Parts: sequence; C-alpha cells; structure tokens
Amino acid sequence: MSIQSMLSTGVIYDKKKLLIAAITGFLVLISWLGILDTLSYDYLNGSLLSALSSYGLSRALNGIISVLQSSTLSVGIASVSVGELLDPINDIIERFSGLLTLSIASIIVQKVLLNIVSSVLFKLMLSISGLGLLISLCIRTTPYIQLLSRLFLLLVFLRLALSFMLILTSAVDNSFLTNQINANYENVNAQTEKLDTLKNEILKQNQQIKKAEKAISVSKKERMQLMQSLLEQNKKKQSLDQLIRNQRSEIEHISNNLTTFERYNFMRKDQVLESAEFNLSKQEQQLERVLESIDREQSSIAELDKDIDEYESNKSEKPGGWVDGIAKVAGFVSNNSIENVKRKLVEIRQDLDFIVNNLLVLMSLYIIKTILFPILFMYLLVKAFKLIWAIELSFNASAKKVRVHSIS
Repeated sequence: MSIQSMLSTGVIYDKKKLLIAAITGFLVLISWLGILDTLSYDYLNGSLLSALSSYGLSRALNGIISVLQSSTLSVGIASVSVGELLDPINDIIERFSGLLTLSIASIIVQKVLLNIVSSVLFKLMLSISGLGLLISLCIRTTPYIQLLSRLFLLLVFLRLALSFMLILTSAVDNSFLTNQINANYENVNAQTEKLDTLKNEILKQNQQIKKAEKAISVSKKERMQLMQSLLEQNKKKQSLDQLIRNQRSEIEHISNNLTTFERYNFMRKDQVLESAEFNLSKQEQQLERVLESIDREQSSIAELDKDIDEYESNKSEKPGGWVDGIAKVAGFVSNNSIENVKRKLVEIRQDLDFIVNNLLVLMSLYIIKTILFPILFMYLLVKAFKLIWAIELSFNASAKKVRVHSIS
C-alpha cells in the first residue's frame, strides 16, 4: 500500500473516532442537563393529573348512581324509577374506574423508572462508561473497544430510552388525543353535574321525609296520650255528672222534708243541707275544671291532627308536596300527564346513552395513551437499539491491516 493510501485511511479512521467521540460527549451532556427528563416529568405529571381527574369523576358518578338506584319519583299515576334508568352504565363505570386505576399505576411506574435512570448515580455510571470509551478511542491497540462501546450503548439506552419514549408519546398525545380526552371529559362532567343536582334534591327529599315521619310518629304518640287523657277526663266528667245529679237529688229531698217555717227561716242553720250544698258546689267546680281540660285536650288533638295531615301531605305525592317539588326540579314532569313523563324518560335515556358513549371513548383513549403507545414506542426503540448493537467498531484491526500493508 502506498503512503498516500495509508494516510487517507488513517484520516478516515480519525474522522470516525472524532464522530464517535462527539456523539459520546453529546449523549453524556444530554444526560447531565436533564432536558429530556424535564419534558418527560411534565408530561407524566400532566397525564397523572388528567387520569386522577377522570378517576375522581368516575367515582363521583358511581356515588351518584348508588344514591339514585334506590330512588323512585312519582307524580300522579306516573312513576319514574331512576335506578332502572341508571343500571346500564353501572358496569361501564366500574370498568372505566378499573382501567383508570391501571393507567394511573402505569404512569406511576414510569415516574419511578424515570427517577431511577435520572439519578446522579446513573449519570455517573454513564459518564464513566463514556470516558472509558473515549480513552479506548485514543489508544490505538486497545482490545476492549467493543466491550466499552456496547456497555456505553446499553447505559445510554437505559438512561434515555424511557425519556425518548415519553416524548414520542407526548407528541402524539398532544397532537391527536388530548383534545378528544378533554372534550369527552367535559361532556361526562356536565352530565354528572346534572345527575348530582338530582341526587342532592333526592337526598334533601329523603331527609325531609325522615323528619316528617319522625314528627308524625311523635305527634301520633302525643295524640294517643292526649286521647287517653281525654278518655279519662270524660270518665271523670261522667262520674262528676252522676255525683252532681245525686247531690242535687239529695238537696231536693232535704229541702222537701223541711217544714214551711224551717224553709223560710233565714236564721236557721241546717248542717246536713249546708254540707250537701257545699259538696255540690265543690263537685260543680271540679266538673268545670274537667270540662276546661277536655276543651284544651280536644283543641290540642285538633292541632296535632292538622300537623299530621300537613306532614302526610308534604311526604306524599300531592301537588305542592316535597316529592312533587323535587320532581319538577329534577325535570321529570311539568304537569301530571303520563305522556309528559314518558317524554322526559326518553330524554333521560338519551343523556345516559351520551354518558356511556363518552365513557367508552375515554376508555379507548386512555388505553391508547397510557398503554398501547408506550409499548409501541418502546418496542421501536428496542428494535433501533438492536440495530445499533449489531454494529462493531474495528479500529484496532484496521490499524493492524494498515501497519501490515505498510511493512509489505
């Protein structure tokens, strides 16, 4: 081989070494700067916040449905079983919550792995490996360049592959998925707020009905006591009436037995007659008090009956009652016609179908975002790494050939 050929071959090898050295230094610098790590953390934090918000929405929706499932609102002859309407989306919500749990776990695992590969220890390992490779490039006869280069490539892959995967996922997510996720989330959230309003009204209704039932129970118990007392007072009145009649008969008998002189002698004192008249006066006073007590108790019973009727009316389905008011607030009826209730049922079913459709879309988007795309991009990175891994650096063998040809 001529000297000119030998020199040109040496220059080519020197350029290759310089290129490899530059790439090695650049990768080590990228590792320490942490630019890719920052972008990856931002994406993971945003994804985690989005997934947690959706999970919270799903649990809120599940709680609302749990309350509504046992409720039935009626107006007139029309009855609306809210629970039957909400049954179809129960399984969807449970599956959606399970999927979001998996998505959140996937994001957290990625954050943990990113914390590991972005640690100072891992950066030092990569830097030491890169320094060893640079030193091997400077030594012409080193036999360890293949080992050092592959060790460096392995550490680079472990250090940066996760960040590259997350950045690629972030690019596709921001371009195609984020807007769809936000739109479907807002749709479900709006419908959830409507159902939450209905739930709060039903809870308020149930609370008021319980208060009314308790008040009715207390009033009825008090009414029974008053009725018992009234019965006793009536018995006492009857007894006093009989005593008064007897006493008057006795007084009349005593008066009839008096002589004409005794009857018109005002100075006379008849102890028996006076005692009878005194007892009569006393019994009449007792009777008056009993009658007053009877009047008070009858008035109290009438007030209690009025209160009980009012409580019964409020907890019933009569117009103006709590159930009627809540039905109107919930949008179930604007009048008492069965046709109107059926029309409202159709609207509610359409709203529930809308929720189900949006939940299904959200499930698909989260599967793509947190599971399929990461696996796909990591698979592509592994394939690329295998291609790079197959490349062998042979500077030492080439140098020997150069020297052998130069000697010949």
